Amino acid sequence: MRDELADLAADMALPLSQILILVIAAWTLRRILHRIVAKAVEKTVARRTELRGGTSVNTERILTLTAVVRSGITAAIAAMTLMSVLSRIGVDTAPLLTGAGILGVAVGLGTQHLVRDLVAGVILLLENQFNVGDDVNAAGIEGRVENVTLRCIYLRGTDGTLWAVPSGEVKSLGNRGRIA
Repeated sequence: MRDELADLAADMALPLSQILILVIAAWTLRRILHRIVAKAVEKTVARRTELRGGTSVNTERILTLTAVVRSGITAAIAAMTLMSVLSRIGVDTAPLLTGAGILGVAVGLGTQHLVRDLVAGVILLLENQFNVGDDVNAAGIEGRVENVTLRCIYLRGTDGTLWAVPSGEVKSLGNRGRIA
């Protein structure tokens, strides 16, 4: 019995040490990439502020984009680490990856509009076509921008109605407050 326990401990030592190294490497990589993103954001904000003559840029927009990038980095690293750990403990990951692919297609087909709105929202934020407080015409609705999220633009109409315009519905956008 004692020999069996010693053999089991010896067999488990290598995979456990590999798993520990994988987790530490993933955590370190995540921290490094998050710092790179933070430095890039700082440089971009400084450059844009300088180009605008000292006027600050839309910090809400920058914080939203930064959070999206950081979340994407964390999710990608976590998924890769999980697959590596499962592989190290002897789980066949091929069926899991196949199942994830099929699930991804099903979810993608079921949430086409949501994905379209999110992608369009990221593009609208990246292009900086408007800011909170601008008077715009988006998707045929005129109003003042009260809030912007990745999925929606919230416009306050002249009659006081708050409109939530999905970003994917914005095919053309007019901004009365922006000079080319």
